Amino acid sequence: MKTITILLFFIFYSAQVFSQSIIISGLGHGYDNRNSGLVELYVLNDITTDAYIVKATRPDNSVIGSTYLSPPLTAGTYITLAQDDFYFQPFFGYNPTDPYSYVGYINGDDTVTLEDINGEIIDIYGALGVDGFGTAWEYSRGWAYRLPGFGPNTTFTLSEWNIMDDAFIGCDPNSACSPPYPNGTYTLSNAQYSLKSIRLTPNPVDNDMVKILGVEHNNPVNVKIYDTFGKLMLDKMMEDETLNISAFQTGIYFVKVQQDTNINVEKLIVK
Repeated sequence: MKTITILLFFIFYSAQVFSQSIIISGLGHGYDNRNSGLVELYVLNDITTDAYIVKATRPDNSVIGSTYLSPPLTAGTYITLAQDDFYFQPFFGYNPTDPYSYVGYINGDDTVTLEDINGEIIDIYGALGVDGFGTAWEYSRGWAYRLPGFGPNTTFTLSEWNIMDDAFIGCDPNSACSPPYPNGTYTLSNAQYSLKSIRLTPNPVDNDMVKILGVEHNNPVNVKIYDTFGKLMLDKMMEDETLNISAFQTGIYFVKVQQDTNINVEKLIVK
């Protein structure tokens, strides 16, 4: 029987607490045009003295851009960083907080970090020094949205995010598209973007079969499984709820389930 170490379990299941006052709440991208991209942050608590830096970094660790956030910042407010308001405003329908931040000029293989004034990472989307292209956390031409109740986290954790790629297929130009990003709703429920509740059972699993509960029957389901480094391990269309995982080694995986526009990401422990 396969086994998993207590240490690995602790690393990935440690509780998330709001130890800081600001988080990365989302990232967005216009159709084939990074000029309408954005990085959104949410202020959890009033900030009167601390300053922060938001930084976008390419896979080769070169910096695309950085933006300095100075106090005061008010709890419950959103900060939207955009690269060009000429493209941004017509697409997203509102004016960004900072319309000239190169942090917003990001693509799906880039990484965004929130740092304190000393350069210590407080929150992160992506993995520094890793090309995100083709990984579970790529969001090119789509969006990545922080699930309510999570963050900040100094280690990127896929299950904290709802990620949609290729959201604008068949939609061109930007002016003809409807942006899917639910801006300014991190702490609020939003039925349009809520995830269908699914459950993997058994989980942890020590045999070859896992059932995906909560999906609609007679409606195809796309299942993608990634390892903890974001490597795609399985991509399969399913007609039923039973998934064979006999080829998977001991460890933790992320299972992304998509049915129509409903998306959910769940952790799966293989023993």
